[in-house]
Amino acid sequence: MTGDPLEAEVLRMLGRVRPLSAGPIRPRPVSDEELVAFERKHALKLPGDVKSLLRRSNGAAVNPGGIYPLFSDSAEGPSIDWHLDSFPEWRDRGWIPIASDGCGDLYILAKNRTARTGTHPVLFLDQADWDHPAYLVASGLWRFLYFLLKSELLHERGEHVYWPHDREAVLREDPEIASFGDIPLPWDAPA
Repeated sequence: MTGDPLEAEVLRMLGRVRPLSAGPIRPRPVSDEELVAFERKHALKLPGDVKSLLRRSNGAAVNPGGIYPLFSDSAEGPSIDWHLDSFPEWRDRGWIPIASDGCGDLYILAKNRTARTGTHPVLFLDQADWDHPAYLVASGLWRFLYFLLKSELLHERGEHVYWPHDREAVLREDPEIASFGDIPLPWDAPA
């Protein structure tokens, strides 16, 4: 598995969160050949954490809107590849689409930005403006996936969902999120 407790917890939560369809979630890892083909096609080097996720689970059809696979099983299905084909300017910006919120909004990893911890932040793109991030949701991929899946599990149990708008709770779990002064945080972003 992995030596990182956060990664291990995310992988455990993937098995507990409700799938988008009636069938069970069956993670399929991406092969090294698929990773090489993707990087060659898009002239884009994927960060290590993205490769690590894909090698464990090539996306996941989980609530709220799914975690994107590298390539889609259908010609029009959303995937990292499909998004970069559809929005080639994202590749130039170093944006890697990671997941959907199920309502037309996206979460993207900003490969061209790096936190002090060496991770790349994850940003929220509102469907009204896919050219400018609305706000920052996590300081790195694994923290984002933890927040996303934990929020869904809390929602399923009818408990308070604090991420991404509860400033105190988010900063307690992800203090590094505050280090990106030029990107709005969820609690500071215009409504």
